[in-house]
Amino acid sequence: MFRTTASNTYLCRKVSDMAIVIDDKVLANANISEKELLIEIAFLLYNKNIFGLGKAREFCGLNVIDFQKEMAKREISYYTLESIKQEVNEMKNAGEL
Repeated sequence: MFRTTASNTYLCRKVSDMAIVIDDKVLANANISEKELLIEIAFLLYNKNIFGLGKAREFCGLNVIDFQKEMAKREISYYTLESIKQEVNEMKNAGEL
């Protein structure tokens, strides 16, 4: 969820109780949108093995197809043994399995 004031963008995700306030000038100077920033953060956390693919997708709010397109842009393969194990564990923890 994004909430914008005159000079700040608030990035708030349901997966956390934490909110990050980023001045709109910072985003403008970096030439990145709020959505693009969330996607970049999601993939950063995925690459550090903090998020699995499911959590990364949930964090940035993309549907499966759009998330897979973002993965392809980054040359990330969806299917590895480790990613499958991680997905299964995340699904179990979410009560989906």
